[in-house]
Amino acid sequence: MSLFNELHSKYYTLVNHILTSIPEEGISLGTLRKVVTEKGFLETPTCLIPLLTDQDDEGYHLLYEKENTYYSVLKNKPMTFLTQTQKAWLKTLTLDSKIQLFLDEDELYELKKSLRDIEPLFLPETIHHVHQSSLNTDFFDKTYVTLFRIISNSLHHNQYMKITYLDENDTLITVDIAGYKLEYRITQDSFHLIGLIDAPTQTPHILRINLSSIQEIIVLKTYFNPKEIETSVQAYKCEEPLYFELSNARKGFDRVFMHLSNYERITEFNDETHTCFVQLFYYPFDEEELINILISFGPIIKVISPTSIRNKFIERIKTQRLLFKQG
Repeated sequence: MSLFNELHSKYYTLVNHILTSIPEEGISLGTLRKVVTEKGFLETPTCLIPLLTDQDDEGYHLLYEKENTYYSVLKNKPMTFLTQTQKAWLKTLTLDSKIQLFLDEDELYELKKSLRDIEPLFLPETIHHVHQSSLNTDFFDKTYVTLFRIISNSLHHNQYMKITYLDENDTLITVDIAGYKLEYRITQDSFHLIGLIDAPTQTPHILRINLSSIQEIIVLKTYFNPKEIETSVQAYKCEEPLYFELSNARKGFDRVFMHLSNYERITEFNDETHTCFVQLFYYPFDEEELINILISFGPIIKVISPTSIRNKFIERIKTQRLLFKQG
């Protein structure tokens, strides 16, 4: 039995949201499509809308249509029940130090209390990651936890932050930053803040800061427009995505996608070659790390474009072959 299915879980959550949020006066097809588009995957509107609105045998029959308006068939909100396996999975998550960062003390207490008699599926130390640097971030450290929550709260309220951090040369840098998102990088087992430097006294640019390098943070009483920040941050991504073909040899799909989980990407499976063609969107400062990650997976990766990165792969492989021969 599969414990989690990304597609089915998303559809279940989305349909539950629609059914429980439809007002008494119903919703239009346009509103329904907007909700599905915002909360689903890229292809979800095409797949799910017909199943929700079809009044014939092919539909889900969870909505009924009257005068071009859709209503829920439910008379009461559905109750949610958890299986023992789901409870065990939740217990496992509550033991993860990284997951605990997203919960306040009251939430964590209530979860632990309600799951106290449940055995976890496994313990955090059961999982050993490969291809991961040993930064040894202590996610239980009180200073780190406080820092994480200050940043999370600032992101939630769209507040500027003044951050002093150590760069890769151990030089203290102070910046005023509009936070865009917190990002977990599995290759480093660490959280990073992605944000935009747009203060009048500083050159506008995008910045990624490892939370472990932050020495001081001050939340400013100035606010930014999150839509404008998102647009600006997206504009800093490389114009041409990294395009490569990936085979599933030695579970290549699972291994590669896990290590690239923090990158935006579009993946297409080819039924004839049984490979995936991946478009991966990245910032210029990610290029070196991306090359190192992908080249570590060997022949299951075939870089197609851009030409500049493809040439770097070729040069790296030639150098490795030469070193191997000299050996």
